[in-house]
Amino acid sequence: MTTKINIDKNTFFGKLCYACQDKWTAYIQHEFIQKIGDGSLPNACFQRYLVQDYLYLIQLARAWALVVYKSDELENMRSAVSVLHNLLHKEIELHVDYCTSWGISQTELSNAIEEKNTLAYSRYILDCGLSGDILDLYVALTPCNVGYVVIAQNLMNVERQRLLWTRQEKFSKTFLGCSDNPYLPWIEMYANKVNRQIAEQSIQNLEHFANLRMNDKRLPQLVKIFGQALEFEIGFWEIGLLS
Repeated sequence: MTTKINIDKNTFFGKLCYACQDKWTAYIQHEFIQKIGDGSLPNACFQRYLVQDYLYLIQLARAWALVVYKSDELENMRSAVSVLHNLLHKEIELHVDYCTSWGISQTELSNAIEEKNTLAYSRYILDCGLSGDILDLYVALTPCNVGYVVIAQNLMNVERQRLLWTRQEKFSKTFLGCSDNPYLPWIEMYANKVNRQIAEQSIQNLEHFANLRMNDKRLPQLVKIFGQALEFEIGFWEIGLLS
């Protein structure tokens, strides 16, 4: 069983989530996500999302390189390099392979153009890091770093209620009363152990930087950054629904 990401309101991460509770809920329970969960999202919507997500992942790698640059401690640099390495050598490659399975070629991905929200979101994160410190950057990254895993875990919990269990406690891949969900591999990918560990480490690092750099005067601005990043994430789901 997967360990669930918990949101403790006594932590800095929890305070951000509760301060932006409506936006956080709108993000993790968006119509796009609900349609992925029940398998009703039109293929064209998902394909459009996949292309934009590929372009976003490239910019996300640059953001993690910026985390390395902004880090004051060697251990934090190593942690960021680990995430960056996973992005460049695993996640992006897996994403390309997954896009291929959906009929999207590497050429199509390479020639794709960032839509306005994709461009605005990724550049917002980079700007937070360039104009602010590492805490600003980490706060801007957190909705993506942690949110996808929370979303996937929530969807997997729903999936468990709908799937038959084998005696080996593995999914049978057959829905109770309906067909297979074509988006199950996407859900499983973000709910897997590697991504969960990255999310957990991201929360730990966020707490660490908050302990070092946070004060009451900074909190409103950090909440604003977190809320703006959530709005961009919500807008990212909207890209798919436009297809």
